[in-house]
Amino acid sequence: MGDLQENLSADKKILVDWLSRPKTERSSQKELAEKIGVSQPTIWHWKKEQPVIDAVYKKKRQLIKADDLPEILDALIAKAKEGNVQQAKLIFEWLGEVKGITIQVMQYRLISIQEYLEMKKI
Repeated sequence: MGDLQENLSADKKILVDWLSRPKTERSSQKELAEKIGVSQPTIWHWKKEQPVIDAVYKKKRQLIKADDLPEILDALIAKAKEGNVQQAKLIFEWLGEVKGITIQVMQYRLISIQEYLEMKKI
């Protein structure tokens, strides 16, 4: 597939980088347009172009993997360890183990001691 940004102009690469940052960490669209030397309507039109959208999507995915993924996985793991079956399922899906594990996750739900005793008729 290659780098989605390689076919973009230098100005559009700057736009992709700008769009990939959180809104709270980027300049205004007006300031971006001035920096690049184009009008704000040009920026607006570029943002709707599929190659720009695709490049932003790919860059955001890369940033999430690099910056946020460890924290997200830690949170999922913590919730799964607390007994949250849905979080455990998400972890196994992420690991690519959903076919073999989903059944087990659904079979081994957490139950109370009372339920366990009733199942075993103790």
